[in-house]
Amino acid sequence: MTFIRFKHLLRIRMVTNPRGISLVVTLVLIAFLTVLGSTAVKMTTTDLSIGATYKSTQTAFYHAEAGLAYTLSRLSNLLDTGALSLDGRLETESYLFTPPAGLTFQLPARDTFTRISDTRNYVARITGRPLPNSPIRRTLEVVMRRRSALPYGVFGGDQVDLPATGTIYSYDTSRAHHSTPNVSTHSVDIASNTEVRAQASHLALDIDGTITLGAQSDGTDATFAFRDPEPDVGPPPTTIPVGSGHTLRLLDADHLDPDPLNAQAIVEDAARQLRADNDNMAVPAISDELLTDSATLTAGRYYLKAMELGEGTSLELDARDGNIEIFTQSLTLTDAMDVTALTQGQGTVTIYLDGPGHFGISSNSQQPTVTMTGPPTHFRIFSSSDEPIAFHHHGDFAALVYAPHAPLSLGNSSATASGLLWAKTVTFSRAPYTFYVDTAIQSLFLTTQMDVISWKELRD
Repeated sequence: MTFIRFKHLLRIRMVTNPRGISLVVTLVLIAFLTVLGSTAVKMTTTDLSIGATYKSTQTAFYHAEAGLAYTLSRLSNLLDTGALSLDGRLETESYLFTPPAGLTFQLPARDTFTRISDTRNYVARITGRPLPNSPIRRTLEVVMRRRSALPYGVFGGDQVDLPATGTIYSYDTSRAHHSTPNVSTHSVDIASNTEVRAQASHLALDIDGTITLGAQSDGTDATFAFRDPEPDVGPPPTTIPVGSGHTLRLLDADHLDPDPLNAQAIVEDAARQLRADNDNMAVPAISDELLTDSATLTAGRYYLKAMELGEGTSLELDARDGNIEIFTQSLTLTDAMDVTALTQGQGTVTIYLDGPGHFGISSNSQQPTVTMTGPPTHFRIFSSSDEPIAFHHHGDFAALVYAPHAPLSLGNSSATASGLLWAKTVTFSRAPYTFYVDTAIQSLFLTTQMDVISWKELRD
């Protein structure tokens, strides 16, 4: 009975004392608000920290991007002065880049650029940070390559006239396993500022690459067209068969530089140097700066007003022990004569031409026999003239011909040629015809501009 009374008394006291329950509720509410506030503060702090880290990370990335742009802007001058080469000969090259004020990025001071395999591509790693000593960083791995001054395997400023049937592939003589033109390993670009054309209804080309159509001098687009058909030839085809596994794409481009090497400067400089210092006296067949009889030219320099050889004569250009440089105002090799270019060693044959150049004419009875024993990189013709250059001879063709102001035609009887062709007009006058672009030639003439081939971000 006493227990019941106590319980009743307690219940009465609790009911009659409201301040007690208010205190409990208040304490619970304060505890809840404290937890809620702490959580909110912690969440806000975390968000601010994440935001600050993200901002710093993005800033580091922007500094790495800015470092890439800065590096590219500096490379042209460094290549021009010889501080760097980046031409594919060296495995690694080093240079210390000092970031300008306001930028925080870093390239390795040692082995800044590392060559990839046996290409002329170089890889560099650029690390950006929001602040100089910040642990936060972003690193870009960039692959770069020096731009070739001759990016097209066949270029005709005004016109490229393709054979009715033929093959245009590419290969690289700088690689031992590609020493002969039998494997297509690179895409090849054909280009013109005005027109690329082919015989209507007879076109059957294998082209491993693209045809680039630039803008004409008046700003209008260049065109891909078919020659006017003969009376017994049907209309142009609606599609172009290019062979299994090969592609033909037509690309529009801005106006293409028709003379990126400055042919006039090249030929004029050679003429001045070879006139002042030459080895004409060492060759009995050279008289009054004329070569009109059989001769053998070995490593040396020669200044000639004309080279005119015909039936019963022979010309041997033996560059196996060194380079041969020839300046001539006229080159005419006709009839049943023999020309041999021995360039399978380290030496090259370079002809600077300030006039017409004829390796035979279209008549079979007046075509010389030409033998070229070395790769196309070792036989070069530079012309500053607007007079025609023609190759109508018996035997293979293997050379670089750079004649941006002249019409150039190829019709050697072997129907096979390799090298690189750059002229005002390029005409393949014999069909079927096979031309192999030697991409090693493109590596011989590089600009100081670098192209970014690819880039990726490296993750720690």
